[in-house]
Amino acid sequence: MRLIASTTGVAAARLALILHLNHTTCELNRNEELSAGIVCFDVRGYAASGAVSALIDNGLVASVTPYAVPHARLTPSIVNTTAEIDYVLETIRGMD
Repeated sequence: MRLIASTTGVAAARLALILHLNHTTCELNRNEELSAGIVCFDVRGYAASGAVSALIDNGLVASVTPYAVPHARLTPSIVNTTAEIDYVLETIRGMD
């Protein structure tokens, strides 16, 4: 289980670090004891639902957080490859 958590955490951290682009704000919980690998973020110029729609249109699985202030969210896991994470980041970069 620790390997799975570690691998998922690395994927989420990689995703979160690159999401700090000029047009995004990342809401990642950096406390490893509390983080489940979920990466929540906002894209300037997009409502959360619009950002998620753009990601889905590009073949990605994403959702909107169910909170008072909604964010787009992605959850990388052990089954995701580096190439898949890179595709997510490329897609988000293209939303600028």
